[in-house]
Amino acid sequence: MSRTLGPIHHKMFQKVLFLKHLTQHIANSAMMEYQSSIVSEQLEDSIDSSNIHASLQSMIQQIQKEHALVVEQAQQNLSKQALATCIIEYGKQHPLTGNLDEIITQYQSLFLHGMPCDRLLQVEEINHQKVIISLKYDEQATFFSDVNLWYWEQATLLNAMLDPFTFTKTANGFMIEGECI
Repeated sequence: MSRTLGPIHHKMFQKVLFLKHLTQHIANSAMMEYQSSIVSEQLEDSIDSSNIHASLQSMIQQIQKEHALVVEQAQQNLSKQALATCIIEYGKQHPLTGNLDEIITQYQSLFLHGMPCDRLLQVEEINHQKVIISLKYDEQATFFSDVNLWYWEQATLLNAMLDPFTFTKTANGFMIEGECI
């Protein structure tokens, strides 16, 4: 099977695992039961080799649904500050470092924005102080009953991961800015 599973499939699965682990971290902090549909940490054990693309796409959507459900339930069990503390803690454990080009590469290796062939992220502007990215469609947002909760979580997580840079949601995507050293 390793011959049919290319590097892109492994990269996409690592993004699934990142979201699974974040979801588990939030569930643990909120003292909630959570059992992910992604049982194995190995792609080969998790994917249907007869339909790799559809299987991977299904995994992505399932983990996104699970994540939204856990976050929405966690906000009922935790104060907003306690939920923020949990998300910040996870973010600080997974820092994005380097110059803005390196940070964008790291960002793209961790976060699910559809399949790479969908080309949902587009760098609109980049210089040594900021990068502006447009997002054609935010699939994760569709799984939240309150999209503002997703935007808040995303900003909270990324600001923790990007210290000393800042992440800001924009009308068409997001901006990361700060002084490169």
